Amino acid sequence: MIIAAFLWNTQAYSISTLLIDQNFNVISAPNLVKLNKNDFTLFKEEAKTAIETFFKKINHYYFGQGKVKIERRIVLNPAPDFIDALRYQPTPATQLVHKVFLRNFRLSKEKIEIVLEPQLQKKLSGKTLTAFRADLLKLNLIEQGRNEAYQCHLWTVALHATPSNYKSKIARLKRSRRQSVNDPAKRKKCVA
Repeated sequence: MIIAAFLWNTQAYSISTLLIDQNFNVISAPNLVKLNKNDFTLFKEEAKTAIETFFKKINHYYFGQGKVKIERRIVLNPAPDFIDALRYQPTPATQLVHKVFLRNFRLSKEKIEIVLEPQLQKKLSGKTLTAFRADLLKLNLIEQGRNEAYQCHLWTVALHATPSNYKSKIARLKRSRRQSVNDPAKRKKCVA
């Protein structure tokens, strides 16, 4: 099974992706694509290319057995309640990313066994994000430095970690990593 994480950052105008296996070994390294904020025509082309590349990677690494599970965060409506939701309209950029993502998902579904998981609604922040980040650093899953924030958020999406379940997700990740270290057959290297 492959777990594919997709994160659209509306503030930074960036798309981040990550592919891991069921043992949480990295298949395709975290990737960050910053898109053009100023020219919507150029943004459309860049977004389409980034999303198509994500699905091409999934198709490339799909081994024909098991399934591909896509975890994602594309926030169309961050409003906390129905009344605010009526006033909030997603940006044209977010609508485009969502539309292109779903179109590519449908095309991939015709070729491979692929499942779209419920979207991650609550993201980690504050103390929970700091604790999660520290554990990822200890496990050498993210690199400390400039790009660490997007990698941390990508792992949050990949593990579907929320404020209420992130501790159990980290515990499962640690168990899996220990088993991979002890069993050479389960060890995999980062492909790309």
